[in-house]
Amino acid sequence: MFKASLPAALNFIFTTVNNSIYLSSFTFWKTAEVVPVPKSRDSDVPCNSQPIFLLPILSKMTERLVHGQLLEYLTANWKLAKTQSGNLKFHSTETTLLFVMEIVESYG
Repeated sequence: MFKASLPAALNFIFTTVNNSIYLSSFTFWKTAEVVPVPKSRDSDVPCNSQPIFLLPILSKMTERLVHGQLLEYLTANWKLAKTQSGNLKFHSTETTLLFVMEIVESYG
């Protein structure tokens, strides 16, 4: 049953994802279910809960697809600043802090 419906489901998924990208409209993808997860044993107190947002799997797949393609384009065409650290492999806030420290030390 699942194998038989797979072509129709994939067609719907591809069409939906492509239309979302083409129209730059992702709002319906970002409707999340918020689930409170207790931080400590006393889960009856609301401030002891941490909200977890459950997003649809297709929204996460679309985000990864767009991120990968956009990053590939920006990297291949030298459109990223040399100081860009966010959303790059092997870069983190530590990378940015080290860069800022180098600048500060060069003025010192």
